[in-house]
Amino acid sequence: MASSMMHLYAGRKVSMNWLPPQNKAQFYLGCIVPDSVNLQGFASKEKRWAAHFRHADLQIWAEQAARFYENSSGDEDPDFLLGYVVHVFTDIAWDAGAHNYVWRAMPKLQLPAVSELGAGWDDCFRFDHQQLKAAWWLQEVRPLLKTAAVKPINGLSKEWMEAFRQQIIAGGTERDNRLCNPPALVTDLLVDQLARQTEQLCRKMIRRSRLPASGASGDCRAAEGAGLPPAKTTGR
Repeated sequence: MASSMMHLYAGRKVSMNWLPPQNKAQFYLGCIVPDSVNLQGFASKEKRWAAHFRHADLQIWAEQAARFYENSSGDEDPDFLLGYVVHVFTDIAWDAGAHNYVWRAMPKLQLPAVSELGAGWDDCFRFDHQQLKAAWWLQEVRPLLKTAAVKPINGLSKEWMEAFRQQIIAGGTERDNRLCNPPALVTDLLVDQLARQTEQLCRKMIRRSRLPASGASGDCRAAEGAGLPPAKTTGR
């Protein structure tokens, strides 16, 4: 799983390079609400995996997310739906790419522990804190999130989604001042790479005919041949 600001950062890059949403506020809301199940701390594996269509096999996971998108493509809020599946594809790209590197390398740096979630998550939270001062967040995404409206999706609690939206607007959950130091590994460069990998996955997994009316650039092939490595998820 990527952190909230990683999802918004990557989602914004994907929308700029692939498919500009007609309603950016709803798109950005979709980019965070799958994690609303963790509003009161990490939810059970069953709840987290259901919210993200997770599967231990990355290819099957991606196919399940694409199937949800296709089956819901008549939804009256297509940008919210698109943001939701972009969130899921970002998590898949993270697991397929930099996650293991970050989780293995961070403990070796022997930085003081901050959260109870481990050194890898601490560095993700450092990225989040750094981005809270960035112009893209302060001038674009945060104001848009303030106007977004929660809608029913994937059986998630509307009350929890709304509380989570407010939480992210207020700066997230991890506010320890020790997280204000620059990230060691989860840098803009690494999350830019994550955004590119997410975009590639979106292009391969979502059919052009199912996309919102604004249209997408490039070749959007069907689910087959997404090119994911035969890796497994980490079981989180």
